[in-house]
Amino acid sequence: MGTEYFSLQRLWTALPKVIAYLPTTLLLVVVSIAIGTILGLLLAFIRIRRIPVADQIATVVISFVRGTPEIVLLFIVFYGLPLLVADLFGVDINGIAPFVFAVIALGLNQAAFLAELFRGALESVPAGQYEAGYAAGLTGVQTFFRIIIPQAIRAVLPSFSLMFVGLFQTTVLASAIGVMDVMGRADAIGTATSHALEPLTAAAIVFIVISTVMEWLFRRLNAKVAFGR
Repeated sequence: MGTEYFSLQRLWTALPKVIAYLPTTLLLVVVSIAIGTILGLLLAFIRIRRIPVADQIATVVISFVRGTPEIVLLFIVFYGLPLLVADLFGVDINGIAPFVFAVIALGLNQAAFLAELFRGALESVPAGQYEAGYAAGLTGVQTFFRIIIPQAIRAVLPSFSLMFVGLFQTTVLASAIGVMDVMGRADAIGTATSHALEPLTAAAIVFIVISTVMEWLFRRLNAKVAFGR
C-alpha cells in the first residue's frame, strides 16, 4: 500500500532497522548527560565560590558554549579538536570514532546550561543548612553531599528532566559527523534506497515514542521528590 512518494511497506521495512540503532542514541544521551552533569557541577562550584581566575574562565566558557548553536559546536569539536591535540601534543586523533566527538560536543553543551541550573539550585538552599551540617559534626564536603545536594536536586529536577528529553532529540545532529545512530541509520537507508521519507518517518516515530516515555517517567520521578511530600 502506498504511492510513488510514500509506501507503508517501505516504512515497516525501515522501522526495525532504525530501531536497532536506538541503543547507540541512548548511550550518546547517557554519556553526554553524565559529562555535562560532572562538568556542570564543577563550573557551578567555581562560580559559587568565585575562585580567582577560574571564575572568569568558567564565565567565558559558559557564555561561549551557551551562545554557540549545537551543530556549530559539534563541527568545532569534530574538526578543531584533532588540530588542537596535534598541535599541543603531536598526537593524531583523527581515527577516533565520530561518536566520541559527538559525546564531547553534546557534553560541553549540557555542561554550560547545567552549570547555571545547578548554581541557581545550590544558591537557593538556605545558608542555615550549612550551619546545621557543621553543628551536627559534618565536614564541609559531607555537608555538601549529604544535605545541600539532596535539596538542590529537588529544585533542579524539573528543569533537568526537560533538558534530558531535549538532549535525546538533539542527538539527531550527531549524524552530521557520521555517527550511526537512529538518525544516521535513517539517512543511510534513505541514501541506499533513494526513498528518504519512509526511514525519516520511522526515525520520527522512534523519537516521539521514546520522548513520550521519558516525559512520563520524569513526571513520576518529579512527583516522588516534590517538595511537601
